[in-house]
Amino acid sequence: MPTEGYYDAGRCDVFGAMGHVIWWVFGWAYLNVWRGAKEAVVISEDDCFRYLNNTDRPQKWFHRSIDSILAAYGSTYRLQRQDVIFVLGCLEAQNWAVCIGDEAQNVRVNVTTSSQRQSGKEWAIFADDKTSLPLPSASYRISASEGMPERPKSILLYGMHFVENKVLTSI
Repeated sequence: MPTEGYYDAGRCDVFGAMGHVIWWVFGWAYLNVWRGAKEAVVISEDDCFRYLNNTDRPQKWFHRSIDSILAAYGSTYRLQRQDVIFVLGCLEAQNWAVCIGDEAQNVRVNVTTSSQRQSGKEWAIFADDKTSLPLPSASYRISASEGMPERPKSILLYGMHFVENKVLTSI
């Protein structure tokens, strides 16, 4: 049976599709978001990455079972082989922020420390570094601070899917 892995990332982490170098100074960070490159940056606090250490058996099961899955649900939901994603892991966090790029821009992230947070308010703000103006709300999403701690939410999924008829790849 595959074993489950567990990674407690600690205080605050940044995950970027292109790999970022981030400088955290007094509650804010600079990062370069290349808008137009279909890039997303995820910032999470007190996060946990849960995953399967060994994916050999799940991968074999997925290969054997994809035709049965498509026979049962394919016509009803108009699914093709490439549409089915087999989730093998997830990143969970209570506080998270996502910024999606569509043009070159330096972005500043302001993070409110946990002792100064107000219930229902955003704990981080994305701003244009040159103007210090907040980015348009369509380019980012941030979780609100909650009055009572609740269960962390899955914010990123790791899995596999078919890119061609019989070829599996990780996503």
